[in-house]
Amino acid sequence: MVVPYQPGMTERDPERDESVREAVERSRHGAPAVGAVVRDRLDELRRSTSAVTVETELHPDAYVRANALLPSVVDNLLRNAVEHNDGDPWLRVTARRTAHGSVTLRIEDDGPGVDDAELAVHADAESTETALQHSDGVGLWLVRWIVDTYDGEFTLRNAADGGAVATVTLPAAARAESVAREDDDPAATTESR
Repeated sequence: MVVPYQPGMTERDPERDESVREAVERSRHGAPAVGAVVRDRLDELRRSTSAVTVETELHPDAYVRANALLPSVVDNLLRNAVEHNDGDPWLRVTARRTAHGSVTLRIEDDGPGVDDAELAVHADAESTETALQHSDGVGLWLVRWIVDTYDGEFTLRNAADGGAVATVTLPAAARAESVAREDDDPAATTESR
């Protein structure tokens, strides 16, 4: 699910915030492989975008504690990188398991980068996002909310040589956990290898 910008939806709304939390909780059901989700969303992006170059490094052991909303996170980050690029976009997408029990998904682009006001909001959203200072679009706000419900972290920065870097860090799940959940729920999103 990619959420387009809609006027009036960028302000903090406790009722909407709670609705997002409840939707995430209701849809918990798996330990998806980040690589499989990224490949699926990249296939969709390539079908809808004529000129995009993508380099990937997707580790097969990158399973996370997430649910059916993980594709929304990936979609919003990929589309944000493409839509805010004036030329033919180039993306580098990596997903790897860290030594600290987490999985890091990183999307780099060669676009103009992110303006300082947007970076400030995402650097410390809890204390800086207000009705007057907030994210320009709903997509990155939604990414942050979903990632927060997974007990993860979302960061956004500009690369030294240009472009933006979006990083999502999520708690890792074991492959065995993924298989067990798949047996319990055939709709669970997993990658078979």
